[in-house]
Amino acid sequence: MTAIVDLTSAALVTVDLQEGILRRLPGGLGAPVLTNAVRLAEAFAGAGRPVIAVSTDFENPSAAPINAEAEIARPARDVRSGDAALPVALFEKVSHHVSKLRWSAFANSTLSLLLAELSVEKIVLCGLATGIAVESTARSAFERGLKVVVVTDAVADAPARHEHSLTLVLPLLATLRTTETVVAAAHSLVPSRG
Repeated sequence: MTAIVDLTSAALVTVDLQEGILRRLPGGLGAPVLTNAVRLAEAFAGAGRPVIAVSTDFENPSAAPINAEAEIARPARDVRSGDAALPVALFEKVSHHVSKLRWSAFANSTLSLLLAELSVEKIVLCGLATGIAVESTARSAFERGLKVVVVTDAVADAPARHEHSLTLVLPLLATLRTTETVVAAAHSLVPSRG
């Protein structure tokens, strides 16, 4: 049996669950991730815990890739207005929003300050993509001394990268749990009405 996760000092952090990224995912990979993220957000909000949405700012010129040897033009992207927008079902549950410029939710963002202000000691991660933004964020959180939980059925990526990250990298940095387990833990924080 999987141990319940203690969420008393935890925040849910969703990474890159935004219209522009969800729209580009092949084969409907984003739908189950978004569904589970909304379930997690509802459970965290219901338990009075923070729900922090972190999204990439595609339109910021300083988001261009960094190359130490030469300036590289920003890759041409089909950036549409609304690409950074959160899906409505998730937006309704978000207590805080943070914009980022790099893979990690901590790089060039105010996430560290926000977590400190909220007295968060553990982050529960879900979002896209497992081997890029989720893994980078887990690494950054681990390096900052935060406890990390990755919700395995609320992250997605290309199959090989997803499997590699979940089996070889993330177990070294985080506790891996399912949406069901984390939702149950969040519900256990809500005082019974009786």
